Amino acid sequence: MAVVKTYLAIDQGAESGRGILGRFDGNHLTIKEIYRYRNNMIKLHGHYYWDVLYLYGEIKKTISICAKHGTDHLDGLGIDNWAVDFGLFDKNGELLGFPCAYRDPKNDNVFEEGFERMPRKKIYQITGIQFLPFNTAFQMLSLRLMNSAALDSAAIFLFMADIFNYFLTGVKKAEFSVASGSQLYDNNRYQWSKDIFDSFEIPFTIAPEVINPGTVLGELLNDVKDETHIKSAKVIAPLTHDTGSAIFAVPAMGKDWACCSSGTWSVMGSIEKRPIITEQSYRYNFTNEGGLNRSVRFLKNIMGLWLIQCLKRDWEKEGDFYSYDKITKMASKAEPFRAVINPDDMSFYNPANMSEAIVNFCKKTHQPPPETKGEIARMVIEGLALAYRRVFSMLSEIKGKPIKGLSIIGGGCKNWLLSQMAADCLQRPVVAGPAEATAIGNILVQAMADKAIANPEECREVIKNSFDVDVFEPNLKEKEGWDEAFEKFIGIIKRK
Repeated sequence: MAVVKTYLAIDQGAESGRGILGRFDGNHLTIKEIYRYRNNMIKLHGHYYWDVLYLYGEIKKTISICAKHGTDHLDGLGIDNWAVDFGLFDKNGELLGFPCAYRDPKNDNVFEEGFERMPRKKIYQITGIQFLPFNTAFQMLSLRLMNSAALDSAAIFLFMADIFNYFLTGVKKAEFSVASGSQLYDNNRYQWSKDIFDSFEIPFTIAPEVINPGTVLGELLNDVKDETHIKSAKVIAPLTHDTGSAIFAVPAMGKDWACCSSGTWSVMGSIEKRPIITEQSYRYNFTNEGGLNRSVRFLKNIMGLWLIQCLKRDWEKEGDFYSYDKITKMASKAEPFRAVINPDDMSFYNPANMSEAIVNFCKKTHQPPPETKGEIARMVIEGLALAYRRVFSMLSEIKGKPIKGLSIIGGGCKNWLLSQMAADCLQRPVVAGPAEATAIGNILVQAMADKAIANPEECREVIKNSFDVDVFEPNLKEKEGWDEAFEKFIGIIKRK
């Protein structure tokens, strides 16, 4: 009889966190959500922060739930969450204030200063990372420009998942998949870039040791065990960047397929053996983030379902409560192509009211504004499909060959309308699933670290054996409408 291994994945996103318990019998992986909790940015004096102590409390509560329901031994515990954000710690290991959230306004308009200190192209040649104003390097530069006392007092910085790993184990180290995407890391030499640290006046001494995904950090501290009533659990660093964990769980679809991790952000691209740092990848602002065994996630960010999340939140404030399924159904019944929006427009980055931002975008681009909530939601989903097509085309051009299809994983793959629109817009098949790809990828890396799975190829077999996917074929009758909409979409971007 096969020994069943038990692993806990803590998957934290910008909207919520979940505890996913995985049981692996040597062939099949079964997963179960045992706890879910809210996560929100906290606004204080005009800045946005993460309530890291609340999130740590929810992690401990998740562990307690395991113990309470008879799982008092874990073969592994792994935490993943979003990238770029970090905390600063003093020489005594004390956290110097709450970590700032990546949508904080302090990160606005910092590019100009950064590029004066080091040319844009040189930064890209070192890091291969796309330019986003909230990248760790530019967040730290903004702290320097604010004369941050915390930055001057820091002995080390840790990314969000690394913070919780430190709280749980006492080990202060940074995992490779997140470090590589910080724009402080030399992805050619696999080390921190002292040139960038020095140019941005960031003390190089605060850079943590970088560890590989699948590193066993150690047992839970005794005080955590006592509080949660768990008897034993070894903490393992998975691919702590949630996108890294999600894309590790992409089903094997054959060669020349693109993948997209869909959630608050949509992140689209391909898996490569080495970084692609070329004139084209620089011009198209693609990123090279580290994966398992020094593989590369060659990707580009698209704003994602953040817009739908904001609409849902804003409508709830007005007293209208809709589930995500209801919003999708409303969108499916609305008039198609009433107006075209670019979800990556900065007006949608963190507006006070998303509906108003969409209406204003339509007016500014001389298009009829939406009149119903269904029309607003449909414009967002159509806009995402059009943005997918744009990045899909860029990826094909950079790689010098056509892309045969798209695999969508993560929570966004549950939005059937987006998957079908993506297939129609791309005129390529779309495979959607698994929805819990991030937790699955997290658990599979833990299982490899635990020697329960030998290699990534076996992981693909486990995914195939354990989880179903949905296939969306393109509707040829929709091609003309999507071609016209895409032409309009590109025209709007060019006018910007």
